[in-house]
Amino acid sequence: MKYSKFKVIKILGAVIWVLAPFSLRAEAGSLYEVTPRLNIVGSSGKPTNDVLGYGVAPHRKLNDEWYLGFGLDYSPSCDFERTPRIVGIAQDPGVKTIDAKGTMTMITLVAERR
Repeated sequence: MKYSKFKVIKILGAVIWVLAPFSLRAEAGSLYEVTPRLNIVGSSGKPTNDVLGYGVAPHRKLNDEWYLGFGLDYSPSCDFERTPRIVGIAQDPGVKTIDAKGTMTMITLVAERR
């Protein structure tokens, strides 16, 4: 069964919305927390459209105000618009523009003051 990207993100959003209250939050005396997240990497279509994904963000409490953590995010599908133009090759003008498909994995470092 094939699902559209919008339907997959909608389902993941619902799951994360339901599970968010159950994320592993830092309690009094606890140093660690882990939270799920959805993300949109916005773009104007040059070279890709908006990339929808999901991930997890573990944090470590440094003191009463600061947390340090990282994010690991994954997008199962994205497309690159007008791929031949980007890589500098000529495409037959009689053929519909060819777009490339891809995935994205992103790792981010986060310092947060609360």
